[in-house]
Amino acid sequence: MAELHEQKDDQQAAYKIWRELLRADPENVRYLDRVSRLALELGLAKEAVEPARALHKKNPQNARYLSRLVRALTGADRYTEALPYLELLRGRAPGDEETRRELVSAYEGAKRYKEALEQIDWLLARHPKEVELRLTRVAILGSLDRDRELLAELERVAALVPTGPRAAEVQRQIAEAYLDREEFRRAEQHLEAALRAAPKDARSRALLEKLRAQRETARKRQIEERREAERYQDWLRDIQDRAEDF
Repeated sequence: MAELHEQKDDQQAAYKIWRELLRADPENVRYLDRVSRLALELGLAKEAVEPARALHKKNPQNARYLSRLVRALTGADRYTEALPYLELLRGRAPGDEETRRELVSAYEGAKRYKEALEQIDWLLARHPKEVELRLTRVAILGSLDRDRELLAELERVAALVPTGPRAAEVQRQIAEAYLDREEFRRAEQHLEAALRAAPKDARSRALLEKLRAQRETARKRQIEERREAERYQDWLRDIQDRAEDF
């Protein structure tokens, strides 16, 4: 019945039956295999973890079982547990890109950002124009507080995506980086570029309006401070003249 449901693409019904079979025979490799695989296909990573772990324990040399356990653990956000298995996978196949990508997520989840950056740089050496990889690198550099490198990376991404919503997003991130550095003119230029790339981008427009309002407030404050300084100097000169007269 379970196999028939799978042939009809009714994975939910098949999964339910395989689980019933597994409860009756918890050590059955075939049932462990089907339950863990279908759980992942159905997006039930948490439920895939234990059958996948049992499979790997029964056959630790099976790369497919090891990979499935990694996918279950990372899908369940259990990155710290996934790391030893990922590193084992990398040791067996150091050139496997999918393992490296999984390692990035696992190291990020475990807040081991330097190791995550090493994996990203390995991947970018092979795919220098992959925008998602570069944006992930931006996020990791932000976690490491390496602001100058982050800004340079964003500039590289901007060159890869000159138009469209993604371009607006990147230009806005560059603007926010310049705002943090209090380089308001450059921030304004990049927000204008964001709106050229995506004129309907509400976030960039709101940020630009806020920036201009702040600049206008700052300009008025500077004028008032200058006038106040001039009035103070006039007062000092007046006091000095009166003292001389006296």
